[in-house]
Amino acid sequence: MSASRLSFDDLELRFDPEQDGTYRVVVTSSDGPAATGTFSIPFTSEELHAFVQRVGLVRSRSTVVDRDAEMRAFGARLFDAVMTDRVGSLYQAAQSRADTKDDRGMRLTLRLSGAPELMRLPWELMYRHPRFIAQSERTPLVRTLDLPSAHKPPPLTGPLRILGIISHPAGYAELDSERERRNLEQAIEPLTSRGRAELTWLDRATIADLEQRIAEPDDIHVLHYIGHGAYDEATDAGILVLETAQGRADDVSGQRLGTMLQDERSLRLVVLNSCEGARTSVVDPFSGVATRLLEFDIPAVVGMQFEITDAAAIAFSRSLYTGIANGASIDAAIGPARRAIDAAASSSEIGTPVLFLRSKETRLFDGAAPVADPPAPTPPEPAPPQDFSPGGGSGSAGGSGSGTPPRPVPPPAPSPPVLPPSPTGGGRTTPPTPGPVRALWAVVAVLAVGVVVFFGSLVVQNVFGVDLPWIPGTPGNSRVTPTDDTPPDEVPTEGTVPDVTGSAVDFAFNTLREAGFVNIAAEYVESDQTGNTVVSTNPPAGTTLGFDQVITVQVSNGFG
Repeated sequence: MSASRLSFDDLELRFDPEQDGTYRVVVTSSDGPAATGTFSIPFTSEELHAFVQRVGLVRSRSTVVDRDAEMRAFGARLFDAVMTDRVGSLYQAAQSRADTKDDRGMRLTLRLSGAPELMRLPWELMYRHPRFIAQSERTPLVRTLDLPSAHKPPPLTGPLRILGIISHPAGYAELDSERERRNLEQAIEPLTSRGRAELTWLDRATIADLEQRIAEPDDIHVLHYIGHGAYDEATDAGILVLETAQGRADDVSGQRLGTMLQDERSLRLVVLNSCEGARTSVVDPFSGVATRLLEFDIPAVVGMQFEITDAAAIAFSRSLYTGIANGASIDAAIGPARRAIDAAASSSEIGTPVLFLRSKETRLFDGAAPVADPPAPTPPEPAPPQDFSPGGGSGSAGGSGSGTPPRPVPPPAPSPPVLPPSPTGGGRTTPPTPGPVRALWAVVAVLAVGVVVFFGSLVVQNVFGVDLPWIPGTPGNSRVTPTDDTPPDEVPTEGTVPDVTGSAVDFAFNTLREAGFVNIAAEYVESDQTGNTVVSTNPPAGTTLGFDQVITVQVSNGFG
């Protein structure tokens, strides 16, 4: 049965907190039956953080087999914790009814307005043997809030019109905008080449340019954002980092973006796709924006709760938009899009996309003949080497609008020789490498050190929602770099470690960078100090240290 012909019975689970720390679950189905149950989060905060570190970071060193097994175990615990007693019986009955009809599926809707803290759980990984529920087009899993029903957009009979936005403000990790354009264009080329979709780009990622584009008479059906996201603790709101007319960072809240989009009645879907990680914190930055957009009558929003690789983003976008253009509902299309991620990139990324719905009318495109299945995506082209020269501006990922460290940029990937077999049996066998290749291996080894430090900062970002600066020679770093006009003996090579004890971790990293140190790592320790404050540094304050030596910042996890 094609996903374009599927309709869904709804099984809705509402969560409300109880005084004992558990949650009351009220489940209702399309045909009327209801049941209640009790839900307790089956993981400690430490277990959840560890899981995100090992599985949510798609470039982690754990093997695919290890990640798959852990994902299944994690998802099964989450499923079993929810589907107990009468709730589980009603789920099984609804599933059985849907299974008897080829043209029916069962949509599992999580209503989390009463328990926003449950947004941080990766519900999209719920697992019931032998599969992840959200991977099937017949059992989509969506999140929603307590909002009145949205307007029903009229059926579409022309091309699906997608507006793309790429934001790369000064002071943030540089995006290769041309490569990002090509990646999305490649993803939907099977649709645009047949006239089933049109992709246009906003010239500048400013809120003023967006407002002008929205005011034009033609319809926009999908808004696809590529850029940075953050969480502003001062306002307790998620933001997207757009640009000012001068190219600096402009923190745009969901409220502000929703205000711009509220009269674009043709808009069916917003896709928020951040390219530089920092996807997960205790409060997902995109969750704040996504849920606010729902309040402005936008029927559907897709955000990313973990980091996503280029290969996964391309595969996801291609499959998602192909399904929509073929007439599938957005919730039915997202299941095959998860499988496309599995096929093209990594199974650990299948739970990364999160679908928020306001409207139960999710069929975005009613068109003519369907598009043929897209070919397997080709690997995305590698990013060019980053410019690590000093200078650059400062961003504003929240609060004051200045002094925010840039998002992490991975070291550029070299073109390595064919690798010998890995300990897990992968790779190819080659003869001993000659001298020139040994030199290349030396370069690879140096880059590997940067990768290790990169993951240290990325773990802190993803697990604890802390913005840490990237390490080697980021724009804005005060360390002097030799030039043809700078005598070598005038270039400082060491400095004194400043005292950052008791300060917020992002302030500490900025202070150390301003002092000239470029290799900074974070280690979370049990402490009764406020979470995300510095307990100590190694080596301690006052130590004279080479700028290229590693400083480890020990940070309180707030659990002591």
